[in-house]
Amino acid sequence: MRAGHDQFQRIRALIGDEEFRALCAKFRGQRLYVPAKMGAHHPIAAVIGHTAAKKLAREFGGERLEELPRPFSRRRLIAELKRKKLTVEQIRQQAGCSRRRVQQVLAEIRDEASDAQPSLFPDD
Repeated sequence: MRAGHDQFQRIRALIGDEEFRALCAKFRGQRLYVPAKMGAHHPIAAVIGHTAAKKLAREFGGERLEELPRPFSRRRLIAELKRKKLTVEQIRQQAGCSRRRVQQVLAEIRDEASDAQPSLFPDD
């Protein structure tokens, strides 16, 4: 487990936090082969961008990455992406779930936020 953790820290430092989070969100739980030459249309490049993908290929080309971890819960990812003002479609793509699930999570978050607000007229 430690070797995988060290590998993930190296990847994060190499490609950046946002790109690492996106990579984990898309390929979580999978062993991922990194080709030695990364084309712009490769699935990895589509997720993290061609520049970051080329960096990954230079450092890890020809290797299989261990099972990528979940960056954090899908619910937390959806909340973070919404705070960044992404659309439901963009959130769905990055979180790897349906539009309906994104809408459900956002509704739950709104409900929890309204429940946390103190009432102007407390019940006596």
